[in-house]
Amino acid sequence: MKTYKDIIRDYKCWRKCEPDTWVEHCQNANNLEEAIKRAASSEDNNGKRNPHQLRLKSNDLKFFGDELVKWISRIEMANTFDELWKIVNPVGQGIKGIGELAIYDVAIIIGQCLNPKLEPNKIYLHAGTRKGSWNLLGRKRLGRTIDKSILPNDFNELKCWEIEEILCIYKDCFSCINNKKCDNKSKCKVSKSSSC
Repeated sequence: MKTYKDIIRDYKCWRKCEPDTWVEHCQNANNLEEAIKRAASSEDNNGKRNPHQLRLKSNDLKFFGDELVKWISRIEMANTFDELWKIVNPVGQGIKGIGELAIYDVAIIIGQCLNPKLEPNKIYLHAGTRKGSWNLLGRKRLGRTIDKSILPNDFNELKCWEIEEILCIYKDCFSCINNKKCDNKSKCKVSKSSSC
């Protein structure tokens, strides 16, 4: 991939062909408590674990869900994704084995189960998105989030959660594009949409 537009096109094709079955499973829950527990379990309706959480212990994820349910009234009152994340984050941080990616993923899924749905209005960083941001923006000092406005204009049409996915999936492509040189060994030859 040679341009940001190539990456965005590839991502959109992949996302169209590969719906998020973990979100769908939680949205089909009978109530918010069940949706929260499903989100924390990181399993879809076929029992398939989200690849992001493959290394995490089932008991830790179950405990995460049980602890989050204790905060259900505050979760229901969240008006923004950031408010929701500020509820989910300390609960997750208090559980050994639950890291920033699991916390973000669970918050995103819970946000999609609320009415109205809550989506981030900034890009939340974890290991993969942080590396993608560094490669895209240069190794600037980055906080917990970045504002979409600091990204190249090609990203303006995307939602913040889509940019988060792109920064993580295509993290190695950005330095290749920015440096205008790629070798055959480069990881930037990734294409998620080849199966579409």
